[in-house]
Amino acid sequence: MHVLDGIKAESLNNGWYAVEIPLRQPVVELTATIPTPAGISGFGVDGYTWGELGLILMQTLEADNRAEVRQSETMVFGREGVGVKKRGLKEFKLRFVLREDTYAVFLNRIRVLQALFSSPGARTFRLEDGSYREGFIKDGFKVSQVMFRDGEVSGVLEVTVAQIRQLIKWNLLTDGSGNILTDGRGRPLTDLLKWI
Repeated sequence: MHVLDGIKAESLNNGWYAVEIPLRQPVVELTATIPTPAGISGFGVDGYTWGELGLILMQTLEADNRAEVRQSETMVFGREGVGVKKRGLKEFKLRFVLREDTYAVFLNRIRVLQALFSSPGARTFRLEDGSYREGFIKDGFKVSQVMFRDGEVSGVLEVTVAQIRQLIKWNLLTDGSGNILTDGRGRPLTDLLKWI
């Protein structure tokens, strides 16, 4: 740790002092080489399965929610208000268990994930519902509840994904010939069933 600023002490009473020491953690070196994906199909990110990355998926949270309103403004012309709403990105969370035999391997897994998630461009996720989604890891990831047991280091990793889009045709209803089933207006029935 580095002392960031001056140390302040304030006398409380009876010889007690409140001491404030502003500290800053040095930049943590988290460089790693991203391995080549094995080419196994399964749930994961950018062609890697969660297992290849050392992750065990616990939960996918808020994957079906709509995007939140990021900003809301109201303008008034005469007596009638006109509202303008800007939508934010749809976000969902992935929660994993990361479990390794030694702390060195555990830390290396975290370095690989940091290198993968911070690489340029969008990530492509395949979720357990079979959908493919493109998104960014906009706030990084958090590792918590790190525990050391006999011959094992484990922790909970949580990542928030800002979804750009859901790749189309992942679950369209089709007939026996592979034709997409639509309503009278040409809209896929899968889209209509989402609102029921």
